[in-house]
Amino acid sequence: MGKLTLIGVLTLLSSNFIVAEENVTYFYSHDENSAALVIEETQEEVNTTFEPLVEANQTLVTLETNETTVEPKVTPFEEALKQAKDEDKIIMLSIRAINCHYCDRMETETLVEDEVQEALEKDFITLHYNQDLEELPLGFSGGMTPNFIFVDKDENILQMYPGMRTPEQFMEVLNEILAM
Repeated sequence: MGKLTLIGVLTLLSSNFIVAEENVTYFYSHDENSAALVIEETQEEVNTTFEPLVEANQTLVTLETNETTVEPKVTPFEEALKQAKDEDKIIMLSIRAINCHYCDRMETETLVEDEVQEALEKDFITLHYNQDLEELPLGFSGGMTPNFIFVDKDENILQMYPGMRTPEQFMEVLNEILAM
């Protein structure tokens, strides 16, 4: 088989340069900060040496490619926004806090009423957030709770209604939003 000659020019950072490898012939020509390295191997030795490396590299590239094609995580608000566009609905952000007495009352007295639930299911997409535990969408920061923020399918804030409401008062709020 023929000989393969590889020549590489190395820039040395120090005067000490050590290379150890079997079945390789080395020749150094030294001038100031560089050296020429001549490596001679038979073609067969090169193929034997590099085939497993090429296969391993292809596997590595495949794994890297799979990792880079992972879809970014979609937030509940982004999902609700898509649904609002598809179904022509309004998003209602229901925001509460951990130790909020009026939040508890809204959830146990107002939002559980059949009339309120039917109206919410028909015309709204409801997202519940606890401002003490999670980041709020649209850059909102915590504030008075309970708070109900109504957002259209184009991310425009239609209205904010902080505070406790009876089922009748909350139905008025929902009807007011739908009339906009």
